[in-house]
Amino acid sequence: MPGVYISLGAANYLNSAYANAEAAWRKSLSLDSNQPTVLSNLGTMYFFEGRFVEAAAMYSKPRVLHPEDQAIWGALGDAYRFIDGKEAESNAAYDTAIRLAELEYEVNSKNIEITSALARIYATRNHTEKSERFIKLALEISQEEMYVWYEVSLAYLALGQNQAAIEAVERLLEMGYPVNVLANDAMFSALAENSRFRKLVNSPDD
Repeated sequence: MPGVYISLGAANYLNSAYANAEAAWRKSLSLDSNQPTVLSNLGTMYFFEGRFVEAAAMYSKPRVLHPEDQAIWGALGDAYRFIDGKEAESNAAYDTAIRLAELEYEVNSKNIEITSALARIYATRNHTEKSERFIKLALEISQEEMYVWYEVSLAYLALGQNQAAIEAVERLLEMGYPVNVLANDAMFSALAENSRFRKLVNSPDD
């Protein structure tokens, strides 16, 4: 069954066993090719491996299947962001993610996934006031969801508020976010030389 391989892939991914995760997820797709979540998972894995062109190609597949999913557009923007010459495509993907997320926010302003996503993407697109507004909203709705601290930490980082970003990362790790996954996340590359961040991800100073 495809679900068995999805779970196997996830377990390997969280342990940074990326080759095994890829094999499991691709086996799942061989049983059922219409699985947007698995396609997105593969895109995320490629992203964490630094295979950004492949990540963008993989994210583009579920984007076609579910063009109204703001999360897929945001992930596509992330992948393009790290590909030379793709700044325009990255910004366009982020702007689409914002448009779709805002539509969802109008329907349900208490949607924590949407508010935290808007906090980060607005920060990435240099809309400081809007980002700070959604950071506040997200943290008012819930501070008990792990992904909220992930999005908020990246929002602070994009806003240039490194101390606040690291404090959010500390909260993220306290809630059980895998250190090895964080250490391989290109989204935090701006903190790569920060001694406090390096200590958090167990990367000693050279």
